[in-house]
Amino acid sequence: MVSELLDEAIRMRQAPGIAFTDGTGGRRAVAAGTGLELWQVVGSWLNVDRDFWVLVTEYPWLTQLQLNAAIAY
Repeated sequence: MVSELLDEAIRMRQAPGIAFTDGTGGRRAVAAGTGLELWQVVGSWLNVDRDFWVLVTEYPWLTQLQLNAAIAY
């Protein structure tokens, strides 16, 4: 348990704007302050040919920090 929390803390420090939460399949990375899982953001980013500004329009409620963190993570 301690090892998992340490790992999460390191990941959150490397990509500010992400957080972890419990899901049905275990812990999952989300955009901080939301329930939006990072894989959803990255999937959308790939679907728009990695165009960051199109991604911004698809997720207007997320900050640029959160979007960059999702992509970087």
